Formats: sequence, structure tokens, C-alpha cells
Amino acid sequence: MVQLNSFDDLLSLSGHPHIGVSDIYKRLIDHAIDVSSSEVAVALFNSSEWKSQGESDPDLVRVESPAAIERAWKSSRAWAGASRMAAASWVAENTGDYLPYMYGRSIREKSARAEAPLLGQLADSASSLWLPLLDGEAVTGWVGLGTSRANAYTPFIIRSLEPLISSAVLALNRLRFRQYAGKRGLEINWIGGSQKFLGLERAIKQVADQNRVPVLIRGERGSGKELAAYAVHYFSRRRDNPFVPVLASALSETLQVDELFGHEKNSFTGASTFRKGKFLSAEGGTLFLDEVADLPPTLQVALLRVLDQGEIQPIGRDLPIRVDVRIIAATNRDLEKMVAEGRFRDDLYDRLNVLKLNVPPLRERVEDIPLLARYFLLEQCVEMNRRRRIDQSSICHTCDLEMNAGCATENFYGMLKGYGWPGNVRELRNLVIQLSTMSYDKILDPGHLPVHLVSGLDKEPTFPVSADANMTLDSVIRSHIEKILETTGNNQTQAAKMLGIARTTLQGKMRKLGMAGGTDPIVYDSRNN
Repeated sequence: MVQLNSFDDLLSLSGHPHIGVSDIYKRLIDHAIDVSSSEVAVALFNSSEWKSQGESDPDLVRVESPAAIERAWKSSRAWAGASRMAAASWVAENTGDYLPYMYGRSIREKSARAEAPLLGQLADSASSLWLPLLDGEAVTGWVGLGTSRANAYTPFIIRSLEPLISSAVLALNRLRFRQYAGKRGLEINWIGGSQKFLGLERAIKQVADQNRVPVLIRGERGSGKELAAYAVHYFSRRRDNPFVPVLASALSETLQVDELFGHEKNSFTGASTFRKGKFLSAEGGTLFLDEVADLPPTLQVALLRVLDQGEIQPIGRDLPIRVDVRIIAATNRDLEKMVAEGRFRDDLYDRLNVLKLNVPPLRERVEDIPLLARYFLLEQCVEMNRRRRIDQSSICHTCDLEMNAGCATENFYGMLKGYGWPGNVRELRNLVIQLSTMSYDKILDPGHLPVHLVSGLDKEPTFPVSADANMTLDSVIRSHIEKILETTGNNQTQAAKMLGIARTTLQGKMRKLGMAGGTDPIVYDSRNN
């Protein structure tokens, strides 16, 4: 079974279609107990995020007032950062239209989720610890831990818990982002734990605060530029207003003018009604202009006027209309080169290139590949109805793996990390759809991967040719076969699939090259070297 660390586990959970707020808190509590060797743990959070999703869970307990937490501290030696009563004060401040909820677990009993037993156990603990769930500078909840061991929560334990708390807040934010998009009919895969991806996420939140300033997003094809633009919209104050995407390269110059700015009734033959156009449709929100480098010169001028004066002029209208729209543009082209060659206006480039975001290619965030692949596999499991039901143990009833494992072996994910992914996330998703659709096996392994991915044809050759300039072709082929066999655990059937040849052909080549073979699995005999 594929093992995930707690950070990746929580981030992976946030992308699963069956996961809700309660599941994130439950897994957070489980990991917190494991990391700190605690005997009891609770999580307090505001019910506004709970009720907004229409969820309910019998394991949750509503905290009516801070009195219960105050009682829990009266006889305990609690450590709560700046203030022992910080969590109780938070409950008091958040008790109003939305009441704080609590989820917890105790290893002293099989299950203990009633308010009094859990907080009572915390009160009786020789050591207790309360850590805030911090989203920026805002406290969104608290995690309380307790144990019968004295002086148990050392600085080392606290430092070990901090990344877990941070990942839980990140997972909850991403879950809300996904659910926000889902209500608008969009499926998003905002998943990643690499430093590159976390850096992009931080940059997006900083850019989102500038409510009117244009944003230019750069990135390779398939890297997720539109998803980054949607994230900017979500984290901005415009999130309750429309997000309108436009692909600049999809329409002719004449149709683009009508598509973007609209037209008046009877302004031309066939214009029987008034058309708003994309800019007016995005009023108060965000207009995402994808492949902005493909805009023809006349539209570049029109876009420049919108950026300068905040006005559009529909076809057939005498006076312009003021619009409140934030423009986010994206491209995978070299705009600087296009400006130098006169194919893109330098003044338009200057106005778009104020706030910049660079979406990293998948090869620069290799750590995210297993997370994304698991998400796409789980997505396919749901799409193809392979998972009949998901119970509390979160087991896939097709392959008996934890749902985070994604119905594939660890070696499968390892091989994905070795490929360069020129098509980025889109290519990865397409591959997963292809493999999960065409394979009759329940669990994917390296033998299911296409030969171009296994041999890394998008990169430089990896077989050892530098040691001996006189190395023969047979020696190179032999070295490559040995490497593939090592990857598959000396399984000839899987190795043949990776090499794109029949198993009997592989055995024939091995015999010709003096390699021991003829049975599956094989063991290389060094005496034949």
C-alpha cells in the first residue's frame, strides 16, 4: 500500500470528490495523536464553514459556550502560546449566529466524542497543549492535545506539529475552493505540496488583494494557467461576481469584437437583439483572456482603451459604457520577443505586465506528480463507478486500498516522477484517463505505462555511454534491458510491455546478448558477462 506522509495526506484529501470538512478534521486529529503520542485530542472550529456546505455528522459536538473549555483548564497545566485562555476566548467571540463545533478522539476508549468526556480528559491530563489553526493572521480554530505524561510537549513536539496544522489549514482552504468551483459547475485539481506550488499559491493570494490591477500569467501549455486565474478570482473581493473566460485564438477578428464588447440591436444585419458581450457579462468580476498573444492589432487597441479608461464601446453604440472588470491575461508565448518584432503592442504589454504570475511546469514540481495522479485515478474511479461505496475506513472496495492510494502501486508513481511531462498536468490527466479506461487490471503498475514514458524519450538518453567511447550497440541495448528489468523486479512480462515488444522477442534478445533468461522472473548471471 502506498504510504503518504501527513502533509501529503491532508492535501490529497482536499481534492477528493467525497471528502468534506469533517474528514479533514478527523484526519488532522488522527495525525496529531500519532505525531505527538497524545492520548486525547479535540479540534474546535466555527460552524459557519460547516453549515455553508449543508453537511451534518453525528460525530460532531456543538460547543454551546466557552464554559466547557474554561472548566477543562481549571485543573490542567495547559500550554496555549501567548494565553492559556486563548481558545476559550476564541469560542466566546465566535458564539453567535454560528456556534463552534468540536471533533475529537481519545485512545483511552474506542471512541469518545461527547463534549464532557473529551474536555474532561483534557482537564485531567498531566500535560496539555493548544495550538491555533492560523490562516494568515486569522485564527480559524484550535487543536487541543492531552496526555498523562508530565512535560510531554517539548519544543521538538511543538515544531513537529506546526507543519501538520499548516497543512490542515491549507487543505481546508483548498476544499472550500474546490466546493466553491463545484457549485459553479467547475471541476478543479488545485493540488500540490511542492515548494514551487506553495510559492505560486502564496503569490496568487498576494496578487488577489490588488482588486483592479491587471495580472499576466505565464506558463507552458497544460500547466494550469486558467486554474491559476480562477484562484486569483476566488481569493479576491470579486469572488461573488462572475468569472468569464475567453480564448483569444478561438474566434476571427470580427467575431472577437462582438464577443468581447457586444452589439446594439439592429447595429448590423442579423442583430435582432442587444448583446452584452464578455466584458459586460463579467461586470464586477474577472475576465480571463487566455492566449492574449493571439489578439489581432485592432483588438489590442480596444483592450488598451479598456485598461486605460475602463470603457468599452459595443458595435453600433455612439457612447462608451463604463465597466468594472479585472483583466487577467495568460500566454505561453514569448511576449517580449513579439514586442521586439512589432507583433504585440509595447504599450499594451506594459499595462498587462504589472502583476505577474509564473505557473511552474510539472517537471519543476516532481513531488506533486503522485498527488495529482492519485487525484485523477480517484476521479476516474468515481466516473467509472468502480468504487461502489466509501465507508468510514475510506477503503476502495475495488482494490482494497486506501482511497488516497489511487489504485496504483508505489512503483507506478515512482516511474511517473521520472518523466519530463512536456504536456504538463493536462498530459498527466490524459494518461491516467487512458490507462484507467483501457486496463482491465484493478491496480496499475509500471507494466501499464507506455514505452515512451518509461524510456524518457523527452529527455537525454540515460543509459551509460560515457564510460567507454567504443561501447558497442549490443552493449547499450543490454544495459537498457538490464535497467528495465531492475525497474520491474526482473519481471519479463512487464519489461516487455515497457519496451513495446513481445515477451518472446525480449527473451530472444536476452539470449543473443548472453543474458540468462527463458523463464519469468529471471536472474542475471554475472558469469556470462
